[in-house]
Amino acid sequence: MRLCLISLLFSFTIASGAAIRTGFPALNVRLTTPLTSYDSAKGSEFRCVVIAPYVVDGRVVLPLGTTVIGTVRQTKGVGLGIKRERASIQLAFHHYELSDGARYPMVGVLRQIDNARESVTDSGQIKGILAANNPQSLLHGVWHRPRLVHFSKSFIGLTGAGGKIFTSYSMGPMGAASLFAIRLALFRLPEPEIQLPAGTDMRIAIKQLPPDAPSYVAPESESVSSDLADWLSNQVIEVTKPGGEKAEDLINLAFEGSREELDNAFRSAGWFKAESLNTRTFARAYQSYTRQTGYSQAPVSRLLYRGADPDAVYQKSLNTISKRHHIRLWRVVNDGREFWLGAATHDVGVRMKKKTMSFTHKIDPRIDLERSKVANDLLFSGCAEAPRFVERPGTARAGDGSKAIVTDGDLAYIALRACLPPAEMEPDVPTPPKSRLARIARRMMLEGRQYALRGNAYYWTYRAVTFHRSSAKQARALLEE
Repeated sequence: MRLCLISLLFSFTIASGAAIRTGFPALNVRLTTPLTSYDSAKGSEFRCVVIAPYVVDGRVVLPLGTTVIGTVRQTKGVGLGIKRERASIQLAFHHYELSDGARYPMVGVLRQIDNARESVTDSGQIKGILAANNPQSLLHGVWHRPRLVHFSKSFIGLTGAGGKIFTSYSMGPMGAASLFAIRLALFRLPEPEIQLPAGTDMRIAIKQLPPDAPSYVAPESESVSSDLADWLSNQVIEVTKPGGEKAEDLINLAFEGSREELDNAFRSAGWFKAESLNTRTFARAYQSYTRQTGYSQAPVSRLLYRGADPDAVYQKSLNTISKRHHIRLWRVVNDGREFWLGAATHDVGVRMKKKTMSFTHKIDPRIDLERSKVANDLLFSGCAEAPRFVERPGTARAGDGSKAIVTDGDLAYIALRACLPPAEMEPDVPTPPKSRLARIARRMMLEGRQYALRGNAYYWTYRAVTFHRSSAKQARALLEE
């Protein structure tokens, strides 16, 4: 029940996400320079590192670890909310540098920020959130279900709990001030500025490379021994829900190594252990939701493999609780060797379950992309060998054009390496220079603009229509890629 409530709350945040655009090859990079809408100066240089080899016509053009160099073309912060409600950043990617120091020109356009609350336009501009247009604004944005009669009457009935109490009890100036103070104390306005720390994963569309760019032969994948391949291919692939219904998740990865090696590998790759769902984690999840921040250890729903709960769950997110990479793992032993069978999927938003009228995370049906994400992250961390693939005849799924799983059916086998856990690092993103008084003034300005522009039935009708269209467009883009 609590998971359904969390999902219901998260459903209001998914409109800010952007689907992966099609038509361009994707280069996966990780920021090594933090970017913000208030501290990154126009013309300043930033750097990324390639976290998955960029292959063209079977040859590697940008190897793992290549540095991608860009420039901040434009930044627009929210400030006090007088000029604008939404922050933005425009980036230009213009060079890459190989491990030998050789530098080559390139033209790249940002296409996606992984697991971000921010969206990316077709021109590559990062658009920040409308902080006042968030789920908690329902307390002062929609009091009850709009009816046709509201279009010809005052909208004071749609102004939420505060407006309803104020108009019903004629509280006067002191009462209004008290209500405002209570709102400030109970509900914090989400930070409207864009804050992308080092470690943020992004996808770039390469538009142009030099004709004389060096390329390298892509290494061939090693094979798995026949005995191990037979054993892995015979493992059950289905994961089930507690009621016995088959889940969308499938066993698509297998790791060999100790629990310590597994923990160190995922932690080095930037993944965190998911916490169990209880009162404390529910409260923290709700806080992350209201503040529109990330929760790196958010609970996951319960799924079973061969009737057992997972032995380990890892996930990777950024700054929203509605999107994350995650993998559930079950420990098995074969001939004295320790293995971990994993089901990896990517939460990309929230969808409604029509039968129960509840909400749950929506996963990207192309689970082979998540299989690659896990393998690439662990390989980049240096704590795992390159994946080897085991064919499983008859397990490929083509989907049905909607939300059904699409996969080639292969299992990625990954041998873990012994490595040290990473040192805990302090966040490297500078704090927005705002005093408490400035924050209150900004909140009043943003919420006032929000109420004037969107706190009415006309806007919510328009929002419902545009959300339906954007959801259909995103679904088509995901299927076409």
